[in-house]
Amino acid sequence: MTRHRQELRILPPAVLGERGIDLMAGEAILLHLKPRPSAGWLVVNTPDAAGGWGPEFRLPLPPDAAAAALTVVLEGEGETLDIRLGEAAPARFPRPLRLGDGSGWRLPPGVQERLPAESPGAPAARIDFADRHHLRCRLQDLPPGRSLSLRADGLPCAALPAGDAPAEGAATLRYAAGSLVLEGMRLELLLEGEEPPRCLARARVASRYCGAIEMADEAGLYGWALNPALPEEPVVVDVYLDGRFQGAARADRPRPDLARLGPGFGRSGFLFRLPRRVFPREGVPLRLEARIQDTRFALRHSPWWLSRPVPVTAAALGGEPAE
Repeated sequence: MTRHRQELRILPPAVLGERGIDLMAGEAILLHLKPRPSAGWLVVNTPDAAGGWGPEFRLPLPPDAAAAALTVVLEGEGETLDIRLGEAAPARFPRPLRLGDGSGWRLPPGVQERLPAESPGAPAARIDFADRHHLRCRLQDLPPGRSLSLRADGLPCAALPAGDAPAEGAATLRYAAGSLVLEGMRLELLLEGEEPPRCLARARVASRYCGAIEMADEAGLYGWALNPALPEEPVVVDVYLDGRFQGAARADRPRPDLARLGPGFGRSGFLFRLPRRVFPREGVPLRLEARIQDTRFALRHSPWWLSRPVPVTAAALGGEPAE
């Protein structure tokens, strides 16, 4: 059975401000933590079946909780959960909870999630998101003067110089021009300065796009497409006619009707005109398809059928089936 471990560091302003900390599964709260220094407790709770809160589980705060960073360690195996504050002995949470079910922490200012490391103070990293264009990661205890590099299926594709790599916090790596990064490739985030470089984190390329064909006819099609993780960089849409590549369109046309959906949506439109107008023939299927370039991601309403044979039955014509 897998044992999960998560560690939080609560800075004094967050302790004094009694800021709530939630472990989330989607929009649902799995676990709630809240320091109450005036009472000397860290309160731990879970929602009950009626939508309220269960009985409070209280752990005594260390005397210096409001003066120094407070470390909270949570370790779970199956439905059991142990919680430890600072150097105190761990306490068993009295209600069943699967720590691995949480999708992530909702952290207020002054609360940091600590990443698992080989040893205390050792550098660590976690890749939060990686698509075909860039990678976002979180770094922890990175040694000064060290750089990061990134490999896709073993080949260099990006680098973060020492001056741009924060010792702690979020970082973004954009892939170098001309590097080949495709869906499903294995990415390795490496700490340079050792031989061989130390691998801090691994992930697979998994892009997320959105978009749709809104109208298509014998002359072409139009719609919109976007990478919501990188809205400032327009995507390219490839167009196919009955499986044959026809060309590509850049999705950067103004779409004020979509602007309210979020950054980048206001300039996510595309228009593509076929090299030659097509003329569907009766009984012969003909379809247009639109996909994000170099991916298998098909836009909504793709394929768009320009013509499609429909079987005609006696019932459809209003008659009676033959005896």
